[in-house]
Formats: sequence, C-alpha cells, structure tokens
Amino acid sequence: MLGKPFYKYYTENFEIKANDTDKEIAITITNNNDSELDCIAINVVFFKEGKIVGIDHGISYDEGIKANGGVAYINVDYPEDNNNEEVSFDEFKVYLTSAYKE
Repeated sequence: MLGKPFYKYYTENFEIKANDTDKEIAITITNNNDSELDCIAINVVFFKEGKIVGIDHGISYDEGIKANGGVAYINVDYPEDNNNEEVSFDEFKVYLTSAYKE
C-alpha cells in the first residue's frame, strides 16, 4: 500500500461559462460538488475554419473554491504567433483539465 493520496480529483458537477470580451476569454466555473476545491485548471482551444490555431491554459488556485456553488474566475489571453502577433480565430472551446483538493 502506498499510503493516502495527496490530492482528491474531481471530474464532474461543474458549470463552465465562457465569454469573448474582445480582449480575452473570460471563464466562470461553478463548483457544484460537496467539497471545497484548492485548484481548477482549464485549457482553451482556438479554431479558425475548423482548424486549431492556438491553445492556452488558465488556472485558479486562490483561497479555495467553495463547495455547492463556489465560483472560480479565469481569464485567458487570445492566441499569438511566434512574433507575438494576435492570431485570428472564429471559435473556441474550454476544457476542464484538473480540479482537486489537497
């Protein structure tokens, strides 16, 4: 036996809303679990005409994301090319990649 795990991970019971602010993608994640969380991480994938043109990540690990309706706010920048120029996109999708409690 390896002992008690360091983290307890959660994969369900989240409501994710995302808004394109014309400056960044603003994401609101509601924790509908019965446990307060220490961290929530997401990836945002950007598309242009159905092809991936960028990906970025965001994380919230503030003073705890309350149980049963607590909210985490994450802002993600628009994608950029190798010259730090903004890449145009016509669609984006948000994926929850990690949510845990220590």
